[in-house]
Amino acid sequence: HRTTLDCSGGTVIRPRGAPDCYLLPAGFHDATDQLTLTYQSANPSQYDSAVAVGVHDVIIVVVYPLRQDSDALSSSVLAEQVAAVLRQGESSGFTVVGSPTPATVAGDRAFQIPIKQNDGQFSAMIYFVFNGFTEVEINCQSAQRAGDISRGCASVLKSVQIVDPPR
Repeated sequence: HRTTLDCSGGTVIRPRGAPDCYLLPAGFHDATDQLTLTYQSANPSQYDSAVAVGVHDVIIVVVYPLRQDSDALSSSVLAEQVAAVLRQGESSGFTVVGSPTPATVAGDRAFQIPIKQNDGQFSAMIYFVFNGFTEVEINCQSAQRAGDISRGCASVLKSVQIVDPPR
C-alpha cells in the first residue's frame, strides 16, 4: 500500500486532508464547488470532489471511511457489500445494470458497476476502490458527452492515488 501521495504533472485535485488525489483531465474543470450529492447513506462520504465537462457530465470522487479493514476481506465479500450498498441506493432513482466486476485501480482492489438513472437523464460507471480502512468511490457519469467522460474517467483512474490514513 502507498503511504504518501505524490500527485504531480498537472492540476492536482485533492480536497484538504483527503487520503486521495488525482489530476484534472484535459478539457475538464474543477466542479467541486457545484457538487450536490443527491444520495447520502447513513455513512456519509468525506473529501468530496468533482470534475466536469457539462452539468450532468461529471466525474465525482468521494471517500468513505470503513469500519473494518477491507484488506482482510475476500473479494466475494467486498463485491457483495458493494452490491448491497447499491441496492439500498436504488430507491433514490437509479437502477444497477449489472453486477460488480473486479478491477484494479491505483494498485488497489476495486469493483466497477454500471448504473442508469431511472428517468434516463444519465448513466454512469461507478468504481469502488478499497485500500485498508478507506474506500474511494469514483462515479463517471455522462448525459450528453459520453466520449469525454470515458476519456476523463480513464485519466482519473490512471492518475488517482490513495493512501489508508493511520488510525
